[in-house]
Amino acid sequence: MYRLFTDGSCKGNPGRGGWAYYIERDDLPGFSMEQCGSEDYSTNNRMELLAVIQGLKSVPMGCKVEIFTDSRYVITVSSTKNPKIRNTDLVAELKRELSRLDFSFTWVKGHSGHRENERVDKLASMAAKGKVQFSPIRR
Repeated sequence: MYRLFTDGSCKGNPGRGGWAYYIERDDLPGFSMEQCGSEDYSTNNRMELLAVIQGLKSVPMGCKVEIFTDSRYVITVSSTKNPKIRNTDLVAELKRELSRLDFSFTWVKGHSGHRENERVDKLASMAAKGKVQFSPIRR
């Protein structure tokens, strides 16, 4: 089982955005991987979506993954068929990534001291501020 922690950030909304993910695997104790990135002009919701999408790309097809996010928006759009939803390009990409996995979402309260959520929040914020374009993959 994979555990994926994600967050997005935007300095101004819209404005410069950052995303980050951190992932662990149950079958490899001590294994972790993180990555972050940024866009010059985006919104907070787009960055939240992109964080999950980028993290899911590192999970092999058919695997089980629990996605931890502080974004109710991401959880909601992952299961809606509402044609009026915004960010249709990223929502479609998210749904494609989810369709190849056995997934579940866990909502975590942001800025509440949750260790992994605080880590991805910090990375996404740094990326949005232009202080980091990516972070090295750690194992």
